[in-house]
Amino acid sequence: MRTISFGILNPPPRAIVTLAFIFLLSSAVQAHLLWASYSECVAILGEPESRETSNVPPATDAYAFRKSGWGMLIHFWDGRAHCITCSKLDGSELTAAEIETNLNAFGDGKSWAKDAQHPDEIWRSDQKVMASVYGNGFSIFSAEFFTVAVLRGAFH
Repeated sequence: MRTISFGILNPPPRAIVTLAFIFLLSSAVQAHLLWASYSECVAILGEPESRETSNVPPATDAYAFRKSGWGMLIHFWDGRAHCITCSKLDGSELTAAEIETNLNAFGDGKSWAKDAQHPDEIWRSDQKVMASVYGNGFSIFSAEFFTVAVLRGAFH
Protein backbone atom coordinates (compact mmCIF):
# COMPACT_ATOMS: atom_id res chain seq x y z
CA MET A 1 0.00 0.00 0.00
CA ARG A 2 1.35 3.46 -0.95
CA THR A 3 1.25 6.27 1.52
CA ILE A 4 1.30 9.90 0.52
CA SER A 5 2.67 12.50 2.87
CA PHE A 6 2.07 16.19 2.43
CA GLY A 7 4.80 18.47 3.67
CA ILE A 8 5.13 22.21 3.49
CA LEU A 9 6.53 21.99 -0.05
CA ASN A 10 3.80 19.61 -1.20
CA PRO A 11 0.57 20.61 0.57
CA PRO A 12 -2.62 18.60 0.06
CA PRO A 13 -5.01 20.00 -2.58
CA ARG A 14 -7.52 21.08 0.09
CA ALA A 15 -4.82 23.17 1.80
CA ILE A 16 -3.98 24.88 -1.50
CA VAL A 17 -7.64 25.74 -2.09
CA THR A 18 -8.01 26.99 1.49
CA LEU A 19 -4.89 29.16 1.28
CA ALA A 20 -5.97 30.55 -2.10
CA PHE A 21 -9.42 31.35 -0.69
CA ILE A 22 -7.94 33.14 2.32
CA PHE A 23 -5.62 35.16 0.07
CA LEU A 24 -8.43 36.06 -2.33
CA LEU A 25 -10.68 36.98 0.57
CA SER A 26 -8.04 39.27 2.09
CA SER A 27 -7.41 40.89 -1.31
CA ALA A 28 -11.12 41.47 -1.86
CA VAL A 29 -11.44 43.02 1.60
CA GLN A 30 -8.54 45.39 0.87
CA ALA A 31 -10.02 46.35 -2.51
CA HIS A 32 -13.18 47.65 -0.92
CA LEU A 33 -11.19 50.05 1.23
CA LEU A 34 -10.19 52.54 -1.47
CA TRP A 35 -12.38 55.65 -1.02
CA ALA A 36 -13.80 54.18 2.22
CA SER A 37 -14.29 56.31 5.34
CA TYR A 38 -12.35 55.63 8.53
CA SER A 39 -15.42 54.01 10.13
CA GLU A 40 -15.90 51.76 7.07
CA CYS A 41 -12.25 50.67 7.32
CA VAL A 42 -12.66 49.91 11.03
CA ALA A 43 -15.84 47.93 10.33
CA ILE A 44 -13.91 45.76 7.85
CA LEU A 45 -10.48 45.56 9.51
CA GLY A 46 -11.16 46.15 13.21
CA GLU A 47 -9.54 48.85 15.29
CA PRO A 48 -6.21 50.16 13.97
CA GLU A 49 -2.97 49.39 15.77
CA SER A 50 -1.82 52.99 15.54
CA ARG A 51 -2.50 56.42 14.11
CA GLU A 52 0.09 58.84 12.77
CA THR A 53 0.23 62.03 10.80
CA SER A 54 0.55 60.99 7.17
CA ASN A 55 3.87 61.70 5.49
CA VAL A 56 2.23 61.60 2.05
CA PRO A 57 0.56 64.91 1.27
CA PRO A 58 -2.31 65.61 0.73
CA ALA A 59 -3.26 62.91 3.27
CA THR A 60 -3.57 64.11 6.84
CA ASP A 61 -3.91 60.90 8.86
CA ALA A 62 -2.60 57.37 8.42
CA TYR A 63 -3.81 54.32 10.34
CA ALA A 64 -2.00 50.98 10.61
CA PHE A 65 -4.03 47.76 10.47
CA ARG A 66 -3.22 44.04 10.37
CA LYS A 67 -5.46 41.45 8.79
CA SER A 68 -5.03 38.00 7.27
CA GLY A 69 -1.22 38.10 7.17
CA TRP A 70 -1.04 41.64 5.75
CA GLY A 71 0.00 44.92 7.30
CA MET A 72 -1.84 47.91 5.88
CA LEU A 73 -1.17 51.60 6.24
CA ILE A 74 -4.18 53.55 5.04
CA HIS A 75 -3.78 57.27 4.33
CA PHE A 76 -6.87 59.48 4.55
CA TRP A 77 -7.53 62.67 2.60
CA ASP A 78 -10.78 64.56 3.09
CA GLY A 79 -12.05 61.75 5.30
CA ARG A 80 -11.56 59.00 2.70
CA ALA A 81 -8.93 56.32 2.10
CA HIS A 82 -6.96 57.39 -0.98
CA CYS A 83 -3.66 55.54 -0.47
CA ILE A 84 -3.34 51.98 0.80
CA THR A 85 0.05 50.40 1.32
CA CYS A 86 -0.04 46.65 1.98
CA SER A 87 2.89 44.44 2.98
CA LYS A 88 3.08 40.73 3.70
CA LEU A 89 3.79 40.39 7.40
CA ASP A 90 6.02 37.36 6.90
CA GLY A 91 8.34 39.51 4.76
CA SER A 92 8.24 37.17 1.77
CA GLU A 93 8.27 38.55 -1.76
CA LEU A 94 5.01 38.88 -3.65
CA THR A 95 4.54 36.15 -6.22
CA ALA A 96 3.27 36.87 -9.73
CA ALA A 97 -0.03 35.22 -8.73
CA GLU A 98 -0.36 37.48 -5.65
CA ILE A 99 0.33 40.58 -7.74
CA GLU A 100 -2.29 39.54 -10.29
CA THR A 101 -4.82 38.70 -7.55
CA ASN A 102 -4.39 42.09 -5.88
CA LEU A 103 -4.57 44.04 -9.13
CA ASN A 104 -7.71 42.12 -10.06
CA ALA A 105 -9.21 42.84 -6.64
CA PHE A 106 -8.67 46.57 -7.12
CA GLY A 107 -9.51 46.40 -10.83
CA ASP A 108 -13.30 46.40 -10.68
CA GLY A 109 -13.22 44.24 -13.80
CA LYS A 110 -10.89 46.59 -15.67
CA SER A 111 -7.45 45.80 -17.04
CA TRP A 112 -4.10 47.21 -15.88
CA ALA A 113 -1.11 48.46 -17.86
CA LYS A 114 2.35 49.72 -16.95
CA ASP A 115 3.05 53.36 -17.73
CA ALA A 116 5.62 53.50 -20.55
CA GLN A 117 7.37 56.56 -19.07
CA HIS A 118 7.18 55.35 -15.45
CA PRO A 119 7.47 51.52 -15.44
CA ASP A 120 6.99 51.34 -11.66
CA GLU A 121 3.45 52.69 -12.12
CA ILE A 122 0.64 50.35 -13.14
CA TRP A 123 -2.57 52.17 -14.11
CA ARG A 124 -6.07 50.79 -14.23
CA SER A 125 -7.57 51.20 -17.71
CA ASP A 126 -10.08 53.84 -16.53
CA GLN A 127 -7.15 55.86 -15.08
CA LYS A 128 -8.89 56.13 -11.68
CA VAL A 129 -6.44 53.94 -9.74
CA MET A 130 -2.65 53.53 -9.81
CA ALA A 131 -0.66 50.66 -8.29
CA SER A 132 3.00 50.34 -7.44
CA VAL A 133 4.36 46.87 -6.65
CA TYR A 134 7.59 46.26 -4.74
CA GLY A 135 9.24 43.32 -2.95
CA ASN A 136 6.83 42.16 -0.27
CA GLY A 137 4.01 44.61 -0.90
CA PHE A 138 2.19 47.10 -3.02
CA SER A 139 0.58 50.53 -2.84
CA ILE A 140 -2.72 51.56 -4.36
CA PHE A 141 -3.58 55.22 -4.97
CA SER A 142 -6.68 56.98 -6.21
CA ALA A 143 -5.67 58.95 -9.31
CA GLU A 144 -6.70 62.29 -7.80
CA PHE A 145 -4.65 61.63 -4.66
CA PHE A 146 -1.60 60.49 -6.64
CA THR A 147 -1.74 63.57 -8.88
CA VAL A 148 -1.90 65.97 -5.92
CA ALA A 149 0.82 64.04 -4.06
CA VAL A 150 3.15 64.29 -7.07
CA LEU A 151 2.44 68.02 -7.45
CA ARG A 152 3.24 68.52 -3.75
CA GLY A 153 6.53 66.65 -4.09
CA ALA A 154 5.57 63.54 -2.09
CA PHE A 155 7.27 61.25 -4.62
CA HIS A 156 10.62 61.86 -6.23
